[in-house]
Amino acid sequence: MQVLVEFLELDKHPYQRELDEMRRQQRRRKQVQQQREDDAIASLEEAAGPEAAESKDSAAPSAT
Repeated sequence: MQVLVEFLELDKHPYQRELDEMRRQQRRRKQVQQQREDDAIASLEEAAGPEAAESKDSAAPSAT
């Protein structure tokens, strides 16, 4: 009996599939937005040139 309940998803909310799909879409939108932001930051850092990378390296404390 329990197998049938699980198979037919009778133990879940009637809109569970829609809710799950909405959550997946929302998660995907956040990932896409984060990737866009990361790409924008990377392009700005690349456009700034090597001096930006050097200033970051000199700002970090050395472990020697």
